[in-house]
Amino acid sequence: MKGYNQSIIVFGVALAWWLAVPIVTAIIIGNFFDQQFNIKPWGLVFAISFAFLVSNAGIIRQGLKLMKRLEQEDALKKDLMKKDNHESK
Repeated sequence: MKGYNQSIIVFGVALAWWLAVPIVTAIIIGNFFDQQFNIKPWGLVFAISFAFLVSNAGIIRQGLKLMKRLEQEDALKKDLMKKDNHESK
């Protein structure tokens, strides 16, 4: 159970990173483009839209990694349980 909880915590930290970093970066870059090229609010709108896509891709990628890791852990536990059952007979 400890490994499972650790995986969830790592996933939570990665999720927070994939949500916060692209959005903060988009706000900074979007405001820069708005001021530099006098296109307010379109630079910010496009930057945040792009950040939304990047965030979604990162979250999906992290979720797939977590699912794969948890499936591997479950398969390993099942193999150990089968091995223990065969040894006790």
